[in-house]
Amino acid sequence: MATIGVLLSTFTVGGAMWLGLDLLGLSVPFIWALLFGALISPTDPVAVLVWGGLRSGISVALAFSLPANEFKPLLLANTYGVVVFSIVVQGLTVRRVVEQVVQPPADAPAD
Repeated sequence: MATIGVLLSTFTVGGAMWLGLDLLGLSVPFIWALLFGALISPTDPVAVLVWGGLRSGISVALAFSLPANEFKPLLLANTYGVVVFSIVVQGLTVRRVVEQVVQPPADAPAD
């Protein structure tokens, strides 16, 4: 049932984006619009991983890749602050997020 929901969401969001951009005069291939729809469709594992802070390594890598200037130390410090917040605060609440997102089977015993 979840697969059908994700497919429906992918085509709905992708199709709406494709039509909306076409109305604005921007020509985008339909497959790109579907890719966008697939990326933002509600997939439970992705939501849990993002909430848990597993995207933080990319932020640090991007901050390190910036050219040297007077703002780079400030951007690195802010990036590390966001990463620490993401790991500590969101990591400690990931259990509650999983409990809200993942529905137990109907025949599962109650805790």
